[in-house]
Amino acid sequence: MLSLFKNLFGFGKKKKDEMKITVMLIGLDNAGKSTFLAALKGHADFKPMPTVGFNRETLKHQHYEITYFDVGGGANIRSIWPNYFPSIHGAIFVVDSADEKRLEEAQKTLEESIKHPYFKGKPLLVLANKKDLPNSLDPSEISEKLKLHELAQYVSSFNILPSIAKRELTKNKLDDHIVKGLDWLSNEIEKNIEELSKRIEKEEKEFEEEEKRLAEEKWERVRKMREERLKQQEEEERKKKEQESKE
Repeated sequence: MLSLFKNLFGFGKKKKDEMKITVMLIGLDNAGKSTFLAALKGHADFKPMPTVGFNRETLKHQHYEITYFDVGGGANIRSIWPNYFPSIHGAIFVVDSADEKRLEEAQKTLEESIKHPYFKGKPLLVLANKKDLPNSLDPSEISEKLKLHELAQYVSSFNILPSIAKRELTKNKLDDHIVKGLDWLSNEIEKNIEELSKRIEKEEKEFEEEEKRLAEEKWERVRKMREERLKQQEEEERKKKEQESKE
């Protein structure tokens, strides 16, 4: 009887160990990345502002502890995205499904990202955001515009879902498609967590070593420039003294 009671009500069942994963939010400015993150935190009255730089949030989903990297999507800041690729298990690409004029830009940005050596082979969730707007395109249309089936070769797996990030439009409840998307992405990461974690450890080390090498090279260039300037100043001073002695 006791065992039956435990099975019926879930008592005595071992909970899954909490798994820590890191996911990056990418996409053009005004796509809804920060609004998506605010929705995960339960903020219904979030007023979005352009993200300048980098935000980091750690939130729970099922038995996962997910750290989200939210990086600005403006054209002048996208160059820093690859700095974070070594540390992520997967990514969420948020696209404004109602802004058809920028879909070509979004496609090029996505393609450039997933072809990066530190991104390739990781799972990708695409959220066709702002599906509440009357002129929004459905996921199949967005998939075609982004050329997802052509780009599928560069990721381990991908999924595309419609979404409404603003909680005020979903009765202050997280959009079901967002929940479904997070379930999918988390499970895809868990399937390959050992391989992905080893890869992160290796690529973070590679990235740090490369950054150190570049910094040392930059310092060496600066040092040589200073030496050249000093030599030039000394030579000019010597010539000046010679000229004065002749006079």
